[in-house]
Amino acid sequence: PVAVERKVEENGIVHDANPALVTVTPAAAETIEVETKVQPGSLLIVRNEGTAVATVGGANCAASKVTTLMWDGNAYAELATSDIA
Repeated sequence: PVAVERKVEENGIVHDANPALVTVTPAAAETIEVETKVQPGSLLIVRNEGTAVATVGGANCAASKVTTLMWDGNAYAELATSDIA
């Protein structure tokens, strides 16, 4: 599958593609809501280029890291975290 880039809007992110990529840049801890329109097993890859934690769909995404999340049908589960190269 080809990853589709999504942007954070006023109300958060729409996760409607698998996998979906999103870049966030919080300077202070931030909570980003996710409107989930995918089936269980779908991936959301969060690139946090900021200096603070971003809570995306209830999952903490560390600063200066890429966090791969999977929608399990009930919540986002963290699968992996890697350093931004």
